[in-house]
This record gives sequence, structure tokens and C-alpha cells, in this order.
Amino acid sequence: MARHMFFGGNTPNGFYGRFGDILFLEEAKKIIYLKGSSGSGKSTLMRKVAATFEEKGIEVDYIHCSNNVTDLDGICIREKGICMVDATAPHVCDPSVPVAIDEIFNLADFIDRNYVQEHAGELLKLQVQKKPYYHKAYGYLNAACTIYKNNIYMNHQALNQVKLKAAIEAEVKPFYLEALSAKPGLNRSFFASAVSPQGMVSYLDSLVKGMTIVALKGEGGMGMEQMLLAIRDMANSRGYYTESCLCTLNTEKLDHLLIPERKLAYVTLNEYHTMEQPIDRVIDFTEFCDMDLLMQYNEEMQYNKKIFDELLQKSMNMMDAQKVVHDKIEKIYIASMDFEGLDQAFYTILDIIQNSIQD
Repeated sequence: MARHMFFGGNTPNGFYGRFGDILFLEEAKKIIYLKGSSGSGKSTLMRKVAATFEEKGIEVDYIHCSNNVTDLDGICIREKGICMVDATAPHVCDPSVPVAIDEIFNLADFIDRNYVQEHAGELLKLQVQKKPYYHKAYGYLNAACTIYKNNIYMNHQALNQVKLKAAIEAEVKPFYLEALSAKPGLNRSFFASAVSPQGMVSYLDSLVKGMTIVALKGEGGMGMEQMLLAIRDMANSRGYYTESCLCTLNTEKLDHLLIPERKLAYVTLNEYHTMEQPIDRVIDFTEFCDMDLLMQYNEEMQYNKKIFDELLQKSMNMMDAQKVVHDKIEKIYIASMDFEGLDQAFYTILDIIQNSIQD
């Protein structure tokens, strides 16, 4: 079984990562850090390792790159305590427990250095061309977020806190029947979706398969995040492991909450968050709002939404323009790769993983 997600995202404040949450150190048996340039085979290598576990019926988390969703930033086999991560910029990672748990593989060892050096001038020129696109992309995304916050403010003004608190109390009530845990449950934070060169991409469906799905219907500022935080705190206090899916526009905010041991998922559904999985129950947060007040704000909110959508699209256009340049850089490195040596690296890594599982 495969699950798909992002541990790094393009946000209004730049690239933001939660790579320390991929696999908690106390669960880890082997963490492999891959170093190397774009086009050096990191994604290919991780997919091959992941496939060997999937073929055995073991669940694999595929961690996609928000700067090109067809590439991988990592894989994780939590059941076995194994993960592999791309440890190069912008998500630089370094070992905590070298050799005993952590291993570094430098894929630059399989690059024809003479070939790359012959193209050094071209590579430098492309790097210079690439840099401004993300600067502009984050600028547009920050502007979009600023506009979006105005609508959040107006929704919050219309929110009836008494009704919201009553709904939250009803939702967490089942947890009161369970005793507090001596050891709180762990929480793992990541993104179910990303603002990317390929547009808005979501892997929410892959994360909630086989779960009871409670849909939180509403817009930002209507209290969904308050409910999700309350449920998460209650679940963790009872010892449950949780997964928090963060908002790309505000990394302090939850979009969705998963409680795997209960096979329970709370998902925020609106124009920007959709899914195909069947929904078991809906909590409509507009019922906690003063709709007359929201109608008074409607014209302004529709205007804000139009500007937000335009700025968001402009941001993704800049990311796509960057990817065009990035692909040219990658093409040079791909042409320099020793793929036979990379195949041998796959078997070496597989042996290391198998030995760590058996220990």
C-alpha cells in the first residue's frame, strides 16, 4: 500500500520543511541520507527501494517534492523503522546518530566529473537564471496570503463562539471515556497538498483510504482549525498517534487530522480542498456563523477571492518557469551519470536496510 504526501512546502514565507517528522528517532532502525545534484538518480533509487517493500505488502510513504511533484524528497517505511531522504538543499539534513542509525550516500560518486566540468559555464548561467523565479513566486504567494487573511478575518467576525465550543465539546466527548495515557501519543506533521509548478496538487485521497471520514465544511476563520487542535490534543493525551496535515498558507494551522489507530480522519473540504473518497459525516461550520453578516461582506469577499486566485496562479506560473530552467540543469547531470554504478548502489543500500531490520 502506498501513501503520498509532502514534508516540504512552498509557503508565503518561503520553503518550509518538517523533515524531522518523517521518522522519529526513537522509531528509527536506519535512516539513509542521499547527497547529490538534480538528475543524480535520488528519486529513482528511492522508488526502487520502496517497490521492494510494496511488493511484500508493506505500507510505504512516498514523500513528494513540492518543487516538482514527480520527484521524491524521501520514502518512509514506518513499520520497519526505515527511511531515505534527499538531504540536499533546500531541505538539508544531517545525521544525528552516524553509522549506528544514519548512513550518508553521495551520488556524486557516480557522476562523470569531466563531463560536468565541461558544462560548468552553462550550469552557472542556468543557476543565475533560476534564482529570481522563486523570489517572485514567494512574493506573489505572500501577497495572496495577505488578501486571504482579510476573508479569514470577516469569517471570524461572523463566527458564534458559543455554538462552535458546543460542537467541539460534542466531538471530543468520546475521548473522555478513555483514561489519560502515561505517555502522550506522538504527532507527525506534514502537508497533504502543495503549491507547485504543476499547480495545486493534493494527495489527500491516498491518506484517508479505509478510514471513517468526517468532513469539516467551511472557509478559513470559521473555526475548523480550533476543532482540529482540540481533537488532536485530546487524542494525544489518550496515547494516540496522530498525523497533522498543515496548511501551506499558514504552517501553524491544520487543514486535516488523521488518527490511524481509530481509522478516523477529519478533513477540511472547500473549493481548495477536495477529495474523491466517500464521506461518512459532515460538520457544517456555516451553521456556527451569522449568515446575514457574511452576506453584507459578500461583495468584498468575492473581490478578495478573485485577487487571491490571480496571485496564487501567478505564483505557480513563476514556479513553473523556474522548473523549465531546472530541467535544463538536470538534463546535464543525467547525461553525466553512471547508471550501472547507481544500480550497484541500490543493492548496497538494500543490504544495509535488510541487515538493520534483522538486528
